[in-house]
Amino acid sequence: MNPAVWVLALVAPLVRRILIALGVGLISYGGLALLATQVRDQVLSNLSGLTGDAYQVVAMSGAFEAVGIMLGALAARAALMAVERFGRIATTP
Repeated sequence: MNPAVWVLALVAPLVRRILIALGVGLISYGGLALLATQVRDQVLSNLSGLTGDAYQVVAMSGAFEAVGIMLGALAARAALMAVERFGRIATTP
């Protein structure tokens, strides 16, 4: 048996699983990132519609930073889920 054929027979299924896992992770994370951006823009546009004093109180309370922190936490969780799924798909026979 040709060694190149043997190596290709070993590597091809592994590469296929890795590419599938990466595709699933990228699509999941990309969709969540797009959703988080839209949510952030919507929340910030709604908060910026407040009157002067109310806007200042909201800004001083840290609402803008809180929105960023919550969306960052969701993005981090999605990344961890994608990595977990990647590991599960890549190691299953």
